[in-house]
Amino acid sequence: MDKLQALMVLLGNDAPADTTRADAGKYVICRCTQAGVHAGELVSRGGDEVTLRNSRRLYYWKPGDGAAFLSGIATSGLHSDSKVGAACDIVLTEVCEVITCTAKAQESIASQPDYRP
Repeated sequence: MDKLQALMVLLGNDAPADTTRADAGKYVICRCTQAGVHAGELVSRGGDEVTLRNSRRLYYWKPGDGAAFLSGIATSGLHSDSKVGAACDIVLTEVCEVITCTAKAQESIASQPDYRP
């Protein structure tokens, strides 16, 4: 993010989506202040707004392999007790954290069954 984009964000104006980012196309976990935690393929990112393709809401998450926190999920994947929503394309606002996932974590999240209460 350049200085002008950073200033726009500080002033409350979202920076335009940056589709040329090196992390576009990567599988990421996003934590939002109001919308919970989502994992999917990063399409674009600008300010606190992120667009994901094939996003899955991590309704109840527990890291696998004895790891801790969301960073543990991004490296080790999910425990089988986790509850994950069906895949969809989504635009998230108020994103406060974006973590790039390993291939192992991506496969773990993608292979979880859709949670149905």
